[in-house]
Amino acid sequence: MTFLGRRAKIRQSKRKVQRERILKHLNMTVNGSSYAEMTLALAEIQLKSDLIVKTLANFVIAL
Repeated sequence: MTFLGRRAKIRQSKRKVQRERILKHLNMTVNGSSYAEMTLALAEIQLKSDLIVKTLANFVIAL
């Protein structure tokens, strides 16, 4: 293999590694934002549940 051929192969390998790093970073970012969305949804569900419990407790006390 010639010197230029080896350099081209090295450049190609570097690009592949860089592309994989970028994709890995994007996956971690997406996963992080998905986690934040799921946490927010869970908090909303818990608040709704607490409101239902409070409403039922007030209803039972009124009886």
